[in-house]
Amino acid sequence: MIKFIDRLTSHAGLMAAWMFFAIGMMITYEVVMRKVFNAPTVWADEMARFFQIWAVYLAGAYVLKNRQLI
Repeated sequence: MIKFIDRLTSHAGLMAAWMFFAIGMMITYEVVMRKVFNAPTVWADEMARFFQIWAVYLAGAYVLKNRQLI
């Protein structure tokens, strides 16, 4: 059971890292669409917020497991 939880939290950390990367991509896409093409999106800002909320929870589990809290 401990190995399962360790693997689960390791995957949670990896997923959080990808979510933070996706947030950067979404915000970059939104800036380009708004400033260059004058066509803002309706989904990028809200999706970035949802991803940030979930990524913080997933990263919290990962750093708690690895005792890397500040």
